[in-house]
Amino acid sequence: MTALRKMNGVTQQALADALTERGLKFHDSSVAKMEKGKRRVSLIESSIIAEVLGVDLDYLIGDAIPADLREYVESQMTSLG
Repeated sequence: MTALRKMNGVTQQALADALTERGLKFHDSSVAKMEKGKRRVSLIESSIIAEVLGVDLDYLIGDAIPADLREYVESQMTSLG
């Protein structure tokens, strides 16, 4: 989550503020703890984080393959066949 947050130019404080604006009281220290694996993340928190970072929830929790990687793998499979 840290790399994705930074890649999108979102600070820990901005992410905490976005969660707070949606009714979840958050501080930047809460985000830091989540990123370090010292705090569990609820489903609703994960959903909002995904929204703020502009990705699907599946992508955030690691169940989805990014589209660019999927396209590359498909093109490699096609060239073999």
